[in-house]
Order: sequence, then C-alpha cells, then structure tokens
Amino acid sequence: MLHRLNELFGLLRDSAVAQERFLADAAHQLRTPLAGLQTQVELAAQSQLFHNDPERLVRIEQATERLRHLIRQLLLFARSEPATAAAQTFQKFALDRLVEDSANIFIDRALAKNIDLGYEISRVGIEGISWMLREALDNLIDNAIKYTPSGGVITVRCGNRDGHPFLSVEDSGPGIPLAERDKVFGRFYRISDTEAEGCGLGLAIVKEIAELHGVEIRLGDSELGGLAISLYFPSGGG
Repeated sequence: MLHRLNELFGLLRDSAVAQERFLADAAHQLRTPLAGLQTQVELAAQSQLFHNDPERLVRIEQATERLRHLIRQLLLFARSEPATAAAQTFQKFALDRLVEDSANIFIDRALAKNIDLGYEISRVGIEGISWMLREALDNLIDNAIKYTPSGGVITVRCGNRDGHPFLSVEDSGPGIPLAERDKVFGRFYRISDTEAEGCGLGLAIVKEIAELHGVEIRLGDSELGGLAISLYFPSGGG
C-alpha cells in the first residue's frame, strides 16, 4: 500500500511539473506572434489605415495590450509555482528599497489617472527571492491603480508591525466586498460589478509568492476609504 501511495504521489508531482512546464512554454511561444501583432498595429497607425475609424484602432491596441499582459502573467505564474521556485535561493535584502523602486515605476501611470501615489517606508530587511516579491508588489500596485478612481489616493507602506516586517498597499477605491475576499486569490477570478480590466491572475500570483515565503496576507479596510492588502513576513528577516 505504501509503495502504491508513493507511486501515486510521484505521478501527481510529475503531472504538476508537466503542467507548469506546458504553461510556461505556451506563454513563451505566444510572445513571438504577439510581438508581430504589435508591430502590425503600429504600422497601421503610422499609415493612418484607420483614419476614418480611429476608435477601432484604439480597441485593437487595447486588446493587444490585454493579451500582452495575460501572457506576462502566465509566465510569471508558472515561474512562481512551488516546483519551479524551489530552485531559487533566499537572500537578504532591503524591503524598503524594493518598495521605493517599485512605487516609482508606477508614478507616471498614477499621474495619468490623476491618482496621488506615495509611499511611507521605514528601513527593514527580509529574506526571500527579491524578484518574486517585487512582482508581487507590482501586482498589488497595478491592481490598486486599476480599481482606484480618478482623484484617488494610493499609499504603499513597509516597516515593522506587531513584531514582523510588513508591506501594505492601501487605496481609496471601492474595496472588496467581504463575501468576495476569500475568492479574489483564485486563478482568473474577477471582482463582480467592476469595470476595471484585468486577467484575474494578479492576486493569484501574489498568493503563490506569499505562500512560498511563509508570508501572511491580510485584507482589510483602508484608512483611505478603500482596500488595504498587507503582507506580514516571518520575524527575524534581518
């Protein structure tokens, strides 16, 4: 019986690895035709092929951008799966520097939407895979910008709280209903009654990365009036 169980677990493990490899390979292969599509859209715009119907060109550009975002998220999701991430090495780094670098990248997007994006950081070190945690934070800020209306506020914080290094993203958007807070980390799940565009993988990626790092995720109400998503890291990060 024990031998059969070991065989079954081995088959399940191999199946999971094969699924992750397929997902990564498929997403990677899609990047080449997508690049060609983007080039053709740019040439069409330069040639004014849609001068009589500019809205159609806008819709094509938006659809292409959504596809590009989905492919990138699929690749990231595959890389953050436990079987793939197991080969990564945890290292010490400054969480406050990561927050500053990430938030600065989104300043222009926030300004374009008339959103006040800022950060309040204290010096704190943690252990982890820095590029993964950067992607997790990027997804949280990206989501906050998508769901926060024009004229809103987003604040990214990090430091020590309750004896743990923490990272939080708070916004003045509509928040997430209590009934949906346990569902938003599912793959391809999208919040109902929202006009924001997305592929529904952002928070699923955050969850995978958080679990890999032993991080606790807390969803709550922000003092800004919207949603607060906080990540609490194991103590003793350095």
